[in-house]
Amino acid sequence: MKFNIQEIDWGTASRVGNKIYINKNIKKYPGLYQAILNHEKKHTSGWSLADLELDLHDPELSRHKKDFYKFMFKHPKSFMQFCPIVKYNGTWTLDFSLLLVEVALLALFAIILKVLI
Repeated sequence: MKFNIQEIDWGTASRVGNKIYINKNIKKYPGLYQAILNHEKKHTSGWSLADLELDLHDPELSRHKKDFYKFMFKHPKSFMQFCPIVKYNGTWTLDFSLLLVEVALLALFAIILKVLI
């Protein structure tokens, strides 16, 4: 599949169909940039458990954690990546993998609070 790559100035990266949206500032980290592009290309066009597994553990991205964290803290708008509902070019999209992870973390947090209180 051929991908259309569009630069954005917030978040890190996301794939919607055959479009990959990637933060223009990631280019300052060439290894990270390529790892993120490869990661987004591995995603399916819709959503599957394989997408969730990929988001939770991608060995290629893991090798660039240090640059990823540097990038995130130097570019605070990148934290918008953790919002599961975003708008790309006038189209609202839902990152189902991220939503599942966030709901699971909230549930875990609620259970821990209930045990402690």
